[in-house]
Amino acid sequence: MGRRRRFKRSRVSIDEVRIYSNYPKIKVSGDENIINVGDVYNVKILDVDDEGRGLAKVKGHIIRVVGATLGDEVTVKIIKVSKSGITGIILG
Repeated sequence: MGRRRRFKRSRVSIDEVRIYSNYPKIKVSGDENIINVGDVYNVKILDVDDEGRGLAKVKGHIIRVVGATLGDEVTVKIIKVSKSGITGIILG
C-alpha cells in the first residue's frame, strides 16, 4: 500500500478571504433599509408597470402602488412584502 500524503492546512482568516475574493462585495443592510407591512410613506409615482400600477422608490426599493397614476404624490401604506416585490395602497 502506498503512503498517505498529508498536506498542511493553512489558517486563513475571513478578512483575507474577503480581500482576495472574486465575488462582489455584498452590503449587509441594517434596519434603515427594511420596509415592513403597515409602514406609511409619502411618495411620488415615477413610472407605471404593465398592469397599470404606479411605481415609486423608497429606501432603494421599488413599491407597486395600486390605483396610482404617473406623477401623483400620494401617501402609501405597505400591504404586502415578498420576494417578488412590495405592494402598497393609497391612503385617503
